[in-house]
Amino acid sequence: GGAVPDGANVGVTFLLGSAGEGGLQQTLASTLQINTTYTLTVEVGNITNDPNPPHNAFDFSGFPGYRIDLMAGGTVLDSDNNSLTIGEGLYATTTVTFTTGLSHLNTGENLGIRLVNLNGVGIEVNFDNVRLDASPVPEPSTSLYMLLSLTAFTLRRKRKIS
Repeated sequence: GGAVPDGANVGVTFLLGSAGEGGLQQTLASTLQINTTYTLTVEVGNITNDPNPPHNAFDFSGFPGYRIDLMAGGTVLDSDNNSLTIGEGLYATTTVTFTTGLSHLNTGENLGIRLVNLNGVGIEVNFDNVRLDASPVPEPSTSLYMLLSLTAFTLRRKRKIS
C-alpha cells in the first residue's frame, strides 16, 4: 500500500494461530528523570492485501488495533490504546506524552517502549519511525524568578518613562 514513513526497516507484529496480544518491546539505556516531558511518537501502519502470488496467501483486510506503551522499570507511564482509525494500506502518527514532576516512584529506572498488536489473528500491524524525545521542564523556582524579573523590569521601565 502506501509508502513506509521512514525507509525499509519496519517493525511488524503478526499473530498466527490463536487470538491474543503480541508485539515488540525495547528497554532503553536512558532512565526516567524528574522534571522532564517525554514524547513518544510512532507511525502505525495498516497493511493492505497484495493481489500478487505468493504474497496473497493471507487476508490482511481489516485492522486488529494497536497499543503503544511508554514505560519505566516495567511500569506503564502512559499509552495510546488504539485511538487512531487507519485506512487500508496507510500509516498514521500517534503521540504519547508523559511529564514527571519533582518526584516519581520510577525515577532512575530504565525507560521502555512497547508496540502491540491487540488481537488480530492473521492481521498484522506495522510500526515505523519510533522516536522518544525527553525535554526538561523548567523548575517552578526558575519560572517564578523569570516572571519576577520581567515584572521588576517592566515597573522600572515605567518609572523611568514617567
